[in-house]
Amino acid sequence: MITQDAGYVVGAYLPRLLDSGKLDLTLEYHFVGIRLYRHKDFRSGHTLDRILIGDELESAGRAGYLEANWDIGARDLITVEAAYEARSADDYRVIIEDPARSIPLQAIKERSNPQERRYRGVMSWSHWLDGRPFLLKTSVGYERANTFAFQLGKNRNNFIGELRLEVSF
Repeated sequence: MITQDAGYVVGAYLPRLLDSGKLDLTLEYHFVGIRLYRHKDFRSGHTLDRILIGDELESAGRAGYLEANWDIGARDLITVEAAYEARSADDYRVIIEDPARSIPLQAIKERSNPQERRYRGVMSWSHWLDGRPFLLKTSVGYERANTFAFQLGKNRNNFIGELRLEVSF
């Protein structure tokens, strides 16, 4: 199946949703194929600074993201973000049929495991300080994780907070 052979990101950016041009919207859908990142045969992988290279959704993951930005003034921006993420912990067996004839490998599901599902919402306010190269940003959010760490019945509520000062040179 073609959708399981690769990872895909599809999205749309909708600028200037209002006549004033102060509202924009970004939508994205992510799908990570089963051949990427995690199989029973490959528990580790390529890393950079001890962080696994690839999509954090892992094998057979999928997600939807929405971001809306509203310019409420010359120096103020309100951002609302929403996310849905589903991660798979299914086990696959990798088959290489005939490397000499370039027959592609296959990944066959050996066992279905519970999926972890996350729902997240974040709201941010960014303020550029008048006449200075500083940006002050504050964010609050909430995330619900169902089947946390792929364990049935283990759910988790996470609260997100951020206070940031950026300096531009």
